[in-house]
Amino acid sequence: MRTLSVALLLAAVAGAHAQSRSSFTNVGSLLDISVNNSGLSYNVGLTGSPTVAYAGVTYEIQYIIGFWVLSNTDISASNSASGAWSTNNNNAGSGGISGWTVSYQNSQRIDPTESKTFTYNQLNNVTNKQYGFYVRLGEDVHRKNGPHAGEKVYITGTTCVPEPTSMAALGLGAVALLRRRRQAK
Repeated sequence: MRTLSVALLLAAVAGAHAQSRSSFTNVGSLLDISVNNSGLSYNVGLTGSPTVAYAGVTYEIQYIIGFWVLSNTDISASNSASGAWSTNNNNAGSGGISGWTVSYQNSQRIDPTESKTFTYNQLNNVTNKQYGFYVRLGEDVHRKNGPHAGEKVYITGTTCVPEPTSMAALGLGAVALLRRRRQAK
């Protein structure tokens, strides 16, 4: 009986910490977290002074300790540990997640001005792909405190990383504007 109680307790604790698609809060725009995707590789980075608006307050992001590709349907994925980062996949419920996590105490977490590349062996059946992150919030940028300071939260949002073709179009537009300006003088 004692073994069954311990097993049930461990299952309850594991279930409480399991991430699922519904674990993530959509915070809208994630300007200070970048994700560059090339095939099965994802390079995730933080700017020098990253912030995020969470629950109506702007907080510093102290570090990233989790990265996932999120889908509205189940994901068929295969990934391997990456250094101290262990795999963390869950297709239960509506939608699926596939990615990696690391201990917040580990030096391999992603701190401001740092980045890390994660590579899947396989990643299929992803619809309406989004990215999810497990971050630790620092101080409220404006008041130096706040109701969620020091919390670790699961967030998702829109990362603003232009595709190469978008960058080329912007560059051509800038060249055209400069040329027009020179002709007007």
